[in-house]
Amino acid sequence: MHIQTDISDVFHEVRWREARATDAPALRAMFYRLSRESIYNWLCIGAPHAPQFAERLAFYALGDGTSQSAVAAFAHDTIIGIACFVRSDCQADIAAVVEDTWQGRTVGKRMLHHLAELARGRGVTTFTADVMAQNQRAVRLLNAVFTQIDGTWSYGSGHLIMPLVSLRPNLPRLLPSCRM
Repeated sequence: MHIQTDISDVFHEVRWREARATDAPALRAMFYRLSRESIYNWLCIGAPHAPQFAERLAFYALGDGTSQSAVAAFAHDTIIGIACFVRSDCQADIAAVVEDTWQGRTVGKRMLHHLAELARGRGVTTFTADVMAQNQRAVRLLNAVFTQIDGTWSYGSGHLIMPLVSLRPNLPRLLPSCRM
């Protein structure tokens, strides 16, 4: 049985930092802790716990700091989430996944907010995301982080566009970083 802690406890448990190449093994391990549903929502396919998909998650850590960057969330020195962007000019496509036991506890919201601040500092003005219509958790997450979302829906999926100027300013600035 999962017992959700008070949100204030999450602020003390979770730390954030830009992902590094040395995080790849920890990201591979995180992949195998994800449920089939989380893998399906992240990859948009019914993927098994297969090594090639673990490698895709580990790839996020290999950002170059300019065209590709990622923010990792850590709890007790274990990666529990990753959000990344891949940039093309002033626009960047984003992807994120949070370990199942940490979903619904503001980790994704704060991680995405931190990623947006990082991207904005590197000249990105717009995020885009491809989301399945049935993934209402992701849609709610984006609506919680951005005040403006444009895009199109077709055949059960949406291509969403979020200008970074629409980043909600009312998220508390409790985005601690860690030196790990």
